[in-house]
Amino acid sequence: MDSEGITGAALHLEYLQWKKELDHWEEELYSLEHRLEELRKRWKNQNLLAQLEHYQGEFILQKEDLNGLRQDIGKHKAMVSEQQVQDDKPIHTHLHESHLEIKSVIALKLPEYMKLKKDFFYFLSKHM
Repeated sequence: MDSEGITGAALHLEYLQWKKELDHWEEELYSLEHRLEELRKRWKNQNLLAQLEHYQGEFILQKEDLNGLRQDIGKHKAMVSEQQVQDDKPIHTHLHESHLEIKSVIALKLPEYMKLKKDFFYFLSKHM
């Protein structure tokens, strides 16, 4: 069964948007981790260092989420491309549902990341 006229080309545009978002997310995480390392070298207070360790762990989890999303998107793109080669029709319902699932995960993960970033900046503003 086909989905409602959704083509691989339409999904490709969304893949490009996701890539931009994930690339930006990754660049920000790199910057935040760099800042964290600078502070770890400067600060001696054990309580503050423990809080930095907490943020480092959260940043690692975010990077793992990013890597997982990139893998899921890559696999999904390959399946859509394979189906498009076989028949130039709208994508199958299961591929469309899979696409919507990835989209949903991104929509859930991004606010988590934004909250973490906001919390980290608040922490920095209190201790700088």
